[in-house]
Amino acid sequence: MRRRDQVVLGLDLSLSSPAAVAIPRGWRVGDWSTLTTLTFRTSAPDAPAGSSYEKERIARLQHISDRMLSFARCVKAETCWVEDYGYSKRSSSVTKLAELGGVVRVDFLRVGLVVRPLTASTCRTLLLGKLPRSDQKIAVQNALFAAGAPKEWNEDTCDALVVANGARAEQGLLFLSLA
Repeated sequence: MRRRDQVVLGLDLSLSSPAAVAIPRGWRVGDWSTLTTLTFRTSAPDAPAGSSYEKERIARLQHISDRMLSFARCVKAETCWVEDYGYSKRSSSVTKLAELGGVVRVDFLRVGLVVRPLTASTCRTLLLGKLPRSDQKIAVQNALFAAGAPKEWNEDTCDALVVANGARAEQGLLFLSLA
């Protein structure tokens, strides 16, 4: 039994190019014109030099969270999902992303939205059926473009869509499969 349709928000959190895609209620799968997207660039703070660096670094996290929350409110998101962290040996990048994720989760929770994680590879497999061993992001982007997605979408926007699409599947809603 399918659940009540909802506005689903997918987030691809990044320190340099965060993105979000909102899938509306009643989405006709593959109707790209009804999706609302947000992608923007941020700049890294200057090299560490005391307290001004820390202020800039924290301000960057808050700026990203503020933009994402403003977007969530604008699209009237009812559920929010984020690409889970990619765990690897490069722990410093995971730590920075986890810090951003924590800021976003707290800010969203303050307005009553719980941000839930989804594994990117699971979402990509749902979309493609089978994943290539390498260049998975490019494979997803190419498949979405072949299915009619806007060519101006970058890989971050595509990742945010993949998360939102995976969230729809997780909730028992209709979702896009290109398998």
